[in-house]
Amino acid sequence: MRTPRIAILISGTGTNMVALMKAAITGELPAEVTFVGSDRLSAAGLEKAAALGAQTRVFFYKRDGRDAAEEAIAKAIDETRSDWIVLAGFMRVLSPKFVRRFKGRIINIHPALLPLFPGAHGIRDAWDAGVKETGVTVHLVDEEVDHGPILAQRSVSREPSDTIETLEAKIHAVEHVLYKETLKKFFEDNPLPEDRGEETPMGKFETRKALISVWDKTGVLELAKGLAAHGYEIVSSSGTAKHLEEGGVKVTEVVDLTGLPAILGGRVKTLHPTIMGGILARRGLAADDADREKFNIPLIDVVVCTLYPFEETAKSGAELDKLIEKIDIGGVSLIRAAAKNYFHVAVVTEIADYARVLDELEKKQEFTLEFKQELALKAFKNTASYDAVIYRGLCRELGVADEVMDDKVLPLRQEQKLRYGENPHQQAGLFLPPLEKRPFEQLSGKELSYNNLLDLDTLLRGCSIFQDRCACTIVKHTTPCGTAYGETPLEAFEKALACDPVSAFGGIIGMTRKVDLETAKKITETFFEILAAPDFEDGVAEYMKEKKPNLRVLKLVPGYAPTLQFTGNRCGFLVQEDKLPALPQQAEGKWHGTPRPELWEDIIFAWKTAAITKSNAIVLVKDGAAVGIGGGFTNRVDAAEYAIKLAGDKAKGSVMASDAFFPFPDTVELAHKAGVIAVIEPGGSIRDNQVFQRAEELGLSLFEGGTRTFRH
Repeated sequence: MRTPRIAILISGTGTNMVALMKAAITGELPAEVTFVGSDRLSAAGLEKAAALGAQTRVFFYKRDGRDAAEEAIAKAIDETRSDWIVLAGFMRVLSPKFVRRFKGRIINIHPALLPLFPGAHGIRDAWDAGVKETGVTVHLVDEEVDHGPILAQRSVSREPSDTIETLEAKIHAVEHVLYKETLKKFFEDNPLPEDRGEETPMGKFETRKALISVWDKTGVLELAKGLAAHGYEIVSSSGTAKHLEEGGVKVTEVVDLTGLPAILGGRVKTLHPTIMGGILARRGLAADDADREKFNIPLIDVVVCTLYPFEETAKSGAELDKLIEKIDIGGVSLIRAAAKNYFHVAVVTEIADYARVLDELEKKQEFTLEFKQELALKAFKNTASYDAVIYRGLCRELGVADEVMDDKVLPLRQEQKLRYGENPHQQAGLFLPPLEKRPFEQLSGKELSYNNLLDLDTLLRGCSIFQDRCACTIVKHTTPCGTAYGETPLEAFEKALACDPVSAFGGIIGMTRKVDLETAKKITETFFEILAAPDFEDGVAEYMKEKKPNLRVLKLVPGYAPTLQFTGNRCGFLVQEDKLPALPQQAEGKWHGTPRPELWEDIIFAWKTAAITKSNAIVLVKDGAAVGIGGGFTNRVDAAEYAIKLAGDKAKGSVMASDAFFPFPDTVELAHKAGVIAVIEPGGSIRDNQVFQRAEELGLSLFEGGTRTFRH
């Protein structure tokens, strides 16, 4: 085996270079120094190299530019038939093109324990970080700064007595020893053939390749042309290849690389070791390079992929067999492979990034690691979402319910960017699961706010629970402040408003029947944020838009109706079934005191209102309308007192509903004192008997309904 020939590049005093040259002269390092080069004519190391008998060269970066300087370095490497390029304090960042040209043949030493503290100030950065241990790294160079397979590392302790100057001196001393030891071992482990023969020049350039495989062709022609203009060979197949070729782009077909055509009706095209190996290969890693050479695998540097439209197909109501054919396999595999190898490969999965990709190349002629990291994270996010949509879509198609205790896969799509959250300092947005749509259409008014949408949840529940009759629900701060039945929408609205007109100001209204013009005119007499209804008579929406242009008018339509409720907090995510219990039935519950079946309609109405009211909740109802609502109180007595206060004289002859049991008899005593004649509560207290007995003593009819309806 012949002696390896090394070219050493420096920028400054060249102390590492001197140590290597002396070791080569004495035979301690079995290597021949072909030349010492520098990017600076004034580099002190050049004079030292010449004194030790080395040929010296200068490469003028500032005068000629990086491309020309690197071409001069490459020419010198070829002319001197150098086997290895050894960086010894060379302060220029080699371009990815140059590194690819001499892949696996460039060795560097760095004064820190990589991957910590890369860059030109490794010693200073480690010192400023206050680490107790730093050191030296020798590594092969890849396309990223101070990155690549590590050949050796040695630590240097930072003692309490050290200054940055003494630490720097210790690190340099270690460098001078470690570099020659590592190079000696590396050359022994990677012997060169004795006969150079017809070996391929190291400077041979491997054309960069971009694999493009997209379902959505939007913008891809312009992207492909831009990549080709920057020297990329475009690789593609099937429909994408045809589209690009028709647009004037020269394309290398995937089959030309793999030797195999698409099979199984197009199900398998790019899933081949040549393609996957070209994406996953780690540049500069000897084992990977050996495999690529053995199996003739070209590198793929960019992957552009958009996936089969499973979500759109599911939304269209396609049958199961067509839905399954829109599950992308190869595309997801390409994306994940490229994202995994983001140190070396740029993966583009969003059409919105096409322009940024070309802009990055135009400005920097390469992709920065930060940009590739950003693209890789998007790719993993998009494939995770894609799989989650498939799971959700197939569950729906196959009739499989999402059980409460199953692990959750919850992809979400941004439906609306909101101005802010509950408060102006909070960013916020509305998101929906794929395949779902909002249960309303906005006909007019301002954009919905975060707080509007919070209130709408309660309003929609009210419209649902009262849909058996013409009814009105008024909500403020996520809890009802008025509910009522009516023979007409106008009657229902006026009765609901009468419950608490002060709180209703600035609230939102939900109707269960078509809104007529008479009702609309009455509503405009008070300030409300939202009016929601299943429909509006002709001219009503236009009237509201003209009379109250800021009022958000919503038409309720079939839409998102979740079976599970997710609540995020500082403890995690709470998941529960999103449903109300069955309505209380007289035959299933129990009356304490005199049964009052003639009041049952009001009792159930009160129960329904309490069921959508924040706990603790007490509701008084009379003649099909809430006359007092006490919600969100920290004790039930205060809730009852507030509801009774709102009801005033209307409390007499009313019925009361409680969302949970009475822990003591005090609430039924308040009810009796106010003139309430019947109560519904679920029971379940250890003092139920005391409560029931007290109600009977007071002549108050109490129905034990059996089901709690807490809303926290």
